[in-house]
Order: sequence, then C-alpha cells, then structure tokens
Amino acid sequence: MRVKPRFNVREILSSFSANLRSFKYQSLSPSSIRLLQVHRLADKEIRCSLKTFSIDDAPPFHALSYTWGYPLITESSPSRSSTWKRLAFLKRVEAKSPRLLHFDGHDAFSNQKITDTTPCFPINCDGRTIHVTANLHDALTMLAGREITTSIRPGYLWIDALCINQTDLLERSCQVSLMADIFKAAQGVVIWLGEEDEFTQGAFTVIERLSSISRDRWKLMPYTGFYGDGKCLADIGVEPPSFQDWLGFLAFINRPWFSRAWVVQELALCRTATVVCGGKIIPWKKLSKTIEFIRYTKWYHHLSTEKLKHLPEARFGQDAHKKLLESNTRLDITPMYLNYTRDTVQSYIAGESKQSPSFRLLIDAHRTTKATDPRDKVYAFLSLANRGRAPPGHDPDFIQADYQRSVQQVYTQAASALLHHYKSLYLLSHVEDQSLTNVPGLPSWVPDYSVALQPYSLQFRGNCNWSACGKLEWIPPKIGSLTDTGLLPVQGFLVDTIADAAVMPYEAADAAEPWASIVNLVSNLPNPYPIGKLSGSPISRVEALWRTLTTNTYSRQHPAPSHCGASFVDYILNLSIRHRLAPWSSQETDFHPHQTPTSTLVNPGWADLLAAEPPDSPYSIQIYRKRLAALVEDMITKDSYSPIELAQLHHDIENGSGRVRRLFRTGDRMLLGTGARSLEKGDEVWILSGGHVPYILRRMEGGSDNAKGKQKSRHRLVGEAYVHGLMHGDPYRHGCEMVSTVLE
Repeated sequence: MRVKPRFNVREILSSFSANLRSFKYQSLSPSSIRLLQVHRLADKEIRCSLKTFSIDDAPPFHALSYTWGYPLITESSPSRSSTWKRLAFLKRVEAKSPRLLHFDGHDAFSNQKITDTTPCFPINCDGRTIHVTANLHDALTMLAGREITTSIRPGYLWIDALCINQTDLLERSCQVSLMADIFKAAQGVVIWLGEEDEFTQGAFTVIERLSSISRDRWKLMPYTGFYGDGKCLADIGVEPPSFQDWLGFLAFINRPWFSRAWVVQELALCRTATVVCGGKIIPWKKLSKTIEFIRYTKWYHHLSTEKLKHLPEARFGQDAHKKLLESNTRLDITPMYLNYTRDTVQSYIAGESKQSPSFRLLIDAHRTTKATDPRDKVYAFLSLANRGRAPPGHDPDFIQADYQRSVQQVYTQAASALLHHYKSLYLLSHVEDQSLTNVPGLPSWVPDYSVALQPYSLQFRGNCNWSACGKLEWIPPKIGSLTDTGLLPVQGFLVDTIADAAVMPYEAADAAEPWASIVNLVSNLPNPYPIGKLSGSPISRVEALWRTLTTNTYSRQHPAPSHCGASFVDYILNLSIRHRLAPWSSQETDFHPHQTPTSTLVNPGWADLLAAEPPDSPYSIQIYRKRLAALVEDMITKDSYSPIELAQLHHDIENGSGRVRRLFRTGDRMLLGTGARSLEKGDEVWILSGGHVPYILRRMEGGSDNAKGKQKSRHRLVGEAYVHGLMHGDPYRHGCEMVSTVLE
C-alpha cells in the first residue's frame, strides 16, 4: 500500500510564494514611523495594514519584542508549530531537490540559503505581500487570534521587521536613531518567547514561587540553600521547586530572546512589559523579581548543568531533562544585566536617579548579547545611552548608526571614542582572548563586540579598585588618529617576561594534569614569595598561589580573607583524593587485592610542595596530614559526604583562573600571575600608564622610524593579567624605566 506523503510539495511551496505583488515601502521623513494594524485571521491568512505617523502624533500603540530566529533552546523537542514544520520541510527540499524551489517561475529563495531567519512566510499587507520569518509569523498569528490581556488588544503595533524597510540602509540608520523615542512612546511591550515546550511548566512554577517571597526574607537564604531539600524555602512557607522545575527554568531563561542585543533597549524603555510564552502570560515584574532573587542569593552560581548533573535527582526524570543535562547550559549574567538595566533606566525616567546608563556601561555589561548584524552590538545601545556623557571633543551624537560602514570600522570607532573620553586604558581589559576574535582586520586593542568576553574583565571580580599604574595617566593621541591608523600609542614599564605557563584543562589528557603543571610551576618560585607582603609579613608561595588562582577575591571581597587559606588546603585534599581514585573507577564495587588501576593519571605533587613549608606555616605538611585524616574519617563515618562549604572558593577559582585564565610564572622577578589563554613563553608583562591592571604584550618584529631615526617598538595586546604583587601601588617601586610602544 502506498503511503500518502504528509505534505504535498506543490501545495506547500505555493504557500510560500507570493500570489500578490510585493509590498512597496514609501519613504519616511526623519521624524516619521510606520505602525501596523493586525486584523483578525481570515482563512488562516494574516492580513494587516501599515500607516505612517509623525512620532509626536502617533496613536496609542504597543511594540513587539521577539527574536528573528528559532525561539526555543536546541535541547527542546522540535517545535509543534505548523510554521516551523513547514520551514523544516522547505529546508529538506532545498537540501535534497533544490530545483523544486523553482517551479512555475517561483524563485523567491534562489539567492539565499534558507535559515531560521529567512523571511519565507507571506502575509497580506494592504493587498500586497511581505515575507516574514517563521517566529514573527507565529507572533502575528498569536496577536491576530486573541487579546493578550484586558489592557492589550489588537490595535496599532510597532514591529521592526515590518515597520522599517530593512532593504533601505539609510532608512534603517535613521529609524535606529529613533528607537528610544519609539519604545518610550509605546503603551507597553509584548514579549513573544515562542510556544510552550516540555520545560515551560517547570519554569513558571519557579517564577510563581520565587516571586512570592518578600524581599525582606531574601537574606534568610544561604548561598548553599539551593542544594538539599530546600529547607530554607520551606521554613518561610514556600514550597521548594523540584529538580525538574529548576531545569525548566534554566531552559526557559536560556531562550534566545534573553540574549538578543536589541531586547536591552526594548525592555529598558517600555512602560510595561508582558511576557507571552505559548498560552502562558505573565507580567515582566514577576520574572524580574525572580531574577533579582537568584542574583541576590547568588544561586545562579549553581544553575549550571555541569553542576546539576552531579546531584542525585539527575538520575531520574524525562528524556528531555536528561538531554538538557548533557548540554553545557548555565544561567549566566545576561538576564541579570538585562533586568538591572531596565531597573536603572526606569528609575532615571521616574526621576529617582540622576543619570541613565552610560554607553560604556551598556556596551560592557551586555557584551554577552547577540545580534544578527554584528554592528548592532554597538548601535543597539546608542539611543539608550546617556548622551550627555558622550566623549568630549565629539558631538554628543559621537557615534551615529551607519550601516554603510564595515563592522571593523564601527568597532574601531567605538573603541577610539571610549578611549578618548575616559583617558584611560580600561578598554584593553575588554579585549577577548585572540583565539576567540571573529571580526577580521581588528587592531589587537579593539574589542570584538560580536563575541562574548570570556572570562569577564578583572574589574568585575569585586570591589577591588585595581591600581597597578598608580596615578600615572595615559596620554591620548590626536582625536581621529586611532581610527585612521589603527595604532594605539602607550607608555609604561616592561616588568618581566613570561618564562613558564601552566597547562589548561582543555589541553590536558586527564583532570590531574593541569594541577600537576601548576604545582611544578609554583615549586620553582622562591619561598617566601618575592613581593606581595600581607600585614608586613612575607607570604608563602602557597598563599601566593591561592590568592593568584582567585585573583585575591572571595565572594567579591578583596583582598580575600585569610580563612580562605585553610579552605584551600581542604580544596587540595579533595582534588588529591578524586585524582587518586579516578583511575580505579569502574562498575565493580567489590574489593580485589590484585586489582590494578584502569588508567593512569599524572599525580600533582602537593605533598612535596607543602613539605617545603616551615612547621609554623598554615600550609605545612603537618596541617595537611591532620586535615587529610579528618577528611577521610568524615567520608567513611558519615552517611554522605559533600564538601559544599567549598562551593564559593571553587566558584572563585573557576572564574579567577580555572578554565578561563592561564597561570604563568615570570623569569627574572619570579612573579606568579594569570592571564589570557593564548599567552606564550616570551610574552611580556607590562604596567601601562592609565591601565589599572597589568597587561601582557607580544613584541612584533619591525617598526616605524620616529623623528630621531630610531626604530619604535611595536606590540600586539594579548590581554589583561592578574600578577600577585603588582596590582596596587606606585609602579616606580619596581625600578623599571618608563618607555613607549605602539599597539597594532
């Protein structure tokens, strides 16, 4: 028996084709906008109309905030939406039989590869056709089919993809400059997150329960209260979310909408915001309070599949939850900064604060956001920024949206303007590791805003007030020279050269190898450490190690409190036990005297390192052995053992070094530091005038002749660095000569 195909090829492809003539946009005046009216669905066809108004005389309208691409996380089950099923079908046709896309003169897709952001779906606009993306098609279907709330009825809407002629670069540039006025004028914003998936119910359970907790009770929630049976929540009368609920929230908060660059402005400026996820609707205020609670308690540190998959509850649950646990998904700072920016801007609009966010704060804080057009990682924040705090020497509109400029030009212009305005080299700390740079042709000192900054800058580690350069200021060149030449002149001190560097986890064959390389590196340091006295007393090289691994910061406190040293000894013990037992791991639990390890691991020589400590040292081998005996007894005698009290130290090590920064040792001065993953032996450690932290530079061959006929040195920036003993104080104390160089 022949099975009838699910889709009729011609019928489906015909539904993508335009039976009407294409819509023709009329030119807009500089102060005009278009608004959309969505009519009730008729025969499943979306019908709408566009009208032009002066922005000052526009009727009441709402704005739509959405993503152009797929709205769910990849770990969700495939979308049940008929729109996405049709798009998936179209992709299969393109892959297997592309000629079918060109029948009866139909060639709408001939010049582009079909993706989730391709406008494929026709809608009827004033009797003519406009093609929209799959997600916008679903959003329009939702808007045409029902009222969102009693206060949001189908009426006038502002939707970027339809109200701006996306093919007219001049109009796009002009309308982008009006975005702040548009969203401030809107009655509110409808946030379309896409349809519900298998995680949605759990996410809304978390939101409903956490948003019900009064703020005065947040302080009762301990950092480790996230784990266990949720007793801290039960004690205040809130039913603890289940493990599956937390996974649902993690999936929900990682939907692409939360990481979209334009969302920052759309949410920050709107009067009210309503979140729509399939059939579920909540006010933004509830989600905002949930995010604030998680930030306040620092529970976002625990909301990571890398950590959650080790909990006992991870053994149970649906296949979807297990699939999510196998991914590398976490709650990062993106939604928290999104929420913070809205609160800050709304306080300014209400007159409760004197300043709105600066362009610098916005572009730095929202570095992790994404944009289809990389230039929007700059342009998306221009209208939202406090224009009164624009760089002096420039017009307040110092950067104008101009889509005729290249990405490299836009990023270099933004970096130049920020350097000139702040007259410091803080921006160098926001340059990503060179292995992550995506935009070709960027000078080494210009951040690639199209990629996330990982790790985040040392300035965000806590209240550290780094002052490696003391009071020395950077001397900026003539305005315009940075963008014209791509060269950044700097002055400073060459402190030392990197002589050795540790192995990173991603380079290692096993978990112990990076730690073995760290121990070997530290074992070559003098004891006590050459610089960096604490309370007037020399410090052990072991103390220099843990302070360097954490960038001398614990739970945002700087310098890290001394009790962290004892915790570090326990941390070493837990590492040692796990590294020793790992080769014996197998399904066989019975004891067999003749059993041999199933694998071999490099063994870090912690005992030898600590044996070199004096007997009165808090890191002596005697203390190590005493703590080891207590730890083993706890493991054997207690029903369960969990070193949960080391969670904060582990977090600070992971973010101070761990998988994100490489530990290194310098040659002559024997200093210990962490820096960019791409650093190499032979790279130079500098303290630069106007740079609050040390920087690693790589010397380049050749140079240009200066006025005296001497060859001027040139370097490329490798990245910022934490170097123990160099982070504060007068840089002249190191006995180095002030020299100049140029960063390419």
